[in-house]
This record gives sequence, structure tokens and C-alpha cells, in this order.
Amino acid sequence: IGGPHAGWYLHSSLIALLRKDTRALGSGEVGVLDGDPFCSCQDWDGIYDLRIEVGEVKEDTAEALVSFALFKNAKPQDMRSLMITLAQEKGAWRVWNVVDRSDAKAVFDLRGELKKEIREHGRDRK
Repeated sequence: IGGPHAGWYLHSSLIALLRKDTRALGSGEVGVLDGDPFCSCQDWDGIYDLRIEVGEVKEDTAEALVSFALFKNAKPQDMRSLMITLAQEKGAWRVWNVVDRSDAKAVFDLRGELKKEIREHGRDRK
């Protein structure tokens, strides 16, 4: 997710958080981001029943609720539900955050979890 073309899709502040998290964890460690945050998965065959509801759009930010299944004929409880926040940067929209709401008991806020992990590992190294 933080590859050479990440800036085409991700906001620079999110890229900075991803890189800071990688440095805080150290080489070879897997942190809170152990899958693809855009599908909330590790392996998938496709995207089915895609729905995008555009929420509030401001001058420099926008939100969209994205729901989809990772397999055909999925049951309602198998649908993924993501809130994606976009922010303007250099004249284009970039992903600022992804919040996975698929499991109401385990909501995953990418920015929040990265910041938490960075704080925790910063303490471990002191």
C-alpha cells in the first residue's frame, strides 16, 4: 500500500503515517495493517454488489460509504462496509482515511490504529 505510486491514491499524511508505523515496528514485523484496507481482506476473487453512497462533500474533503461483497451471492451479514474519507491534495482527491465498519463490534479506523500502534511501539523502544 505504500509503494512507489501510493501518492497517486493516498494522501501524503496517510503515506507518512504508514512509513512512520513501519519504522516504529522494525524490519519484518506485521502491524495493524495486515491486509488490504480497501477491501478489508487479504485474498479475494472480485468485488460484487458494489454500492457507493456519497456523503458530505466539502471544499477539501468528501466521504463515501462503500459496501460490497467479496464473493457472489453473499448474504447481507457478509457484506463489507467501509467509510472512505477523501481529501484534496495538489488538485486531486486522495484517500485520507478508511474506516472498516463491517463488524460493529470491531470497527477498524486505519489512521487511528496506525497512530495507536506508533505510540505503543515508541514506548517499547524507550
